[in-house]
Amino acid sequence: MTKHIRENCTEQSFPELSRLSGGTVSKILSKSSIKPHKISGYIERRDLEFEIRSVAVLHTYKQVEVLREKTDNGEDLLTAYISYDEKPGIPAIGNVALDLPPVSGLYPSISRDYEYKRYGTLSLLAIAELL
Repeated sequence: MTKHIRENCTEQSFPELSRLSGGTVSKILSKSSIKPHKISGYIERRDLEFEIRSVAVLHTYKQVEVLREKTDNGEDLLTAYISYDEKPGIPAIGNVALDLPPVSGLYPSISRDYEYKRYGTLSLLAIAELL
């Protein structure tokens, strides 16, 4: 914003703003109800089956907990759970959804969706839980 003001102030008849500092712009914006220099998160729902899938994952964790308690009590179990996830080797990311602009009285800052696109290489991580 500071750069934009500096570049356009002369043609708008405000040449004194050519030396405007970023700190001054921040102070002005901090007193405003709209804060375009701030970014907060929002969630755009994309996976309609998210709750069903999360219940399945949480159920698996509970099964492992119950089996671990049985082995702690001396029962012999031959059970293995394998969990895996992919992680970015290079955390190069991009936005999936557009940023939402601030709205006076409702949202004082720019809102950014928490989801992102992954770019770069991936590593596959795995763990085996033997009981």
